[in-house]
Amino acid sequence: MLRKHPSAFTLVELLVVIAIIGILIALLLPAVQAAREAARRSQCTNNLKQLSLSLHNYHDINKAFPAGVSAYTQGGNVPGFASLRQSWITRLLPFLEQSAIEIDYVTPGTTWTGANVGDAAAEVMLSVVLCPSDKGSPVNSTKAPTNYVACTGDDQRFVRATSGTSWDGRLQRLHQGVLRTSSWVKISELKDGTSNTMAISECKLGGPAGDGPLISNEGAGGLLACLGGTPTMNVDNEYPRGWSWFAAKYAHSWGFTALIPPNDKVTAMTGYDCIGEQAGSEVGLGARSHHPGGVNAGMADGSVRFVSETIDLVAWQAAATIAGKESKGLD
Repeated sequence: MLRKHPSAFTLVELLVVIAIIGILIALLLPAVQAAREAARRSQCTNNLKQLSLSLHNYHDINKAFPAGVSAYTQGGNVPGFASLRQSWITRLLPFLEQSAIEIDYVTPGTTWTGANVGDAAAEVMLSVVLCPSDKGSPVNSTKAPTNYVACTGDDQRFVRATSGTSWDGRLQRLHQGVLRTSSWVKISELKDGTSNTMAISECKLGGPAGDGPLISNEGAGGLLACLGGTPTMNVDNEYPRGWSWFAAKYAHSWGFTALIPPNDKVTAMTGYDCIGEQAGSEVGLGARSHHPGGVNAGMADGSVRFVSETIDLVAWQAAATIAGKESKGLD
């Protein structure tokens, strides 16, 4: 009696099965990655929501939003560039369940002559200020970074003296952002409406590419060249984008301007952000994220919106000002 031997896969059949499995994996992998990014973006939205609500809790108690950066002065009523400067995030710690972090808060209008108070606090990593989509490592070995930055307005004059002029001597623009240098804005000053005004958004740790330093161009002409995609390289490796949630001596750590659109492609091509003039008073620090298609923005009413990187620049800049009387919105 003849025994039947079990048939085996031929080489062709085996290759067909392997090919089918490979195709299925190729089809499923993007879906899995998209699902993971959706979860990360949701967590980022939640972080911005907590920060936005904390801004309102701060306003309820202090009758104004915190300044984007608070500074001791070097005499008179002018913020001292070399003085200790603290970011808007430091003011929100009690409302983020971070009261255990001890900070010697800057008193507005006083002269500071002590040591660098708060260095230990600045080393504390805060998950609420880090976007899970940004896998960048800490950008400064002695400071804990942040992915969330404050809206200062719609133009390049970033740093303001309390005298009403920018540090380069030009007159201050009338319609600026919610969170500014040594300026505590009240909700009543938001003439465009809280739902139409941005308060905070995102930045990539390190720079446009997420891992690069800043580009520094001397003067407004150098800034415009950098914004046009032809920078004059003067790299600042020490203070890259988002380098500290606490220390706000440089604009790279605490703010952004709507001078350029979100996820701007021109400056991103260089791999750098753009700054110019002394003390960073001329900057092109835009809002950026690793989320495909746009950035999250926390509005002054406490809501969070995802803003497309293809948004009309006029609408984007209108949302960055508190009293421009613009009718455009982010939707």
